[in-house]
Amino acid sequence: MDTIIIDCQDVRDESDFWQLYIDIVRPEGADFFGRNASAFLDAISGGGPGWPGDVKLLFVHAESLSAINSGSLLRRLQEIQLHSKRVRVELGADT
Repeated sequence: MDTIIIDCQDVRDESDFWQLYIDIVRPEGADFFGRNASAFLDAISGGGPGWPGDVKLLFVHAESLSAINSGSLLRRLQEIQLHSKRVRVELGADT
């Protein structure tokens, strides 16, 4: 299984985060991907728009996401990390 590393260090807001995901991962159906945590969960669980393929997604410098929306994006990603069965999602401090 390939690992795709997404470096969140320079992410300033949620829009930046989802654009980074699109730019790095180049998921299927990117034009139709909802660019939010619910759409991301749908994509990695059911293969909908935003599906990254059979890969491991490693979000490094994820701690920087705690400043976005009072930490709600990071908390949602942590929940997804725990429950994702089809695509492995990991949040890390650095590479």
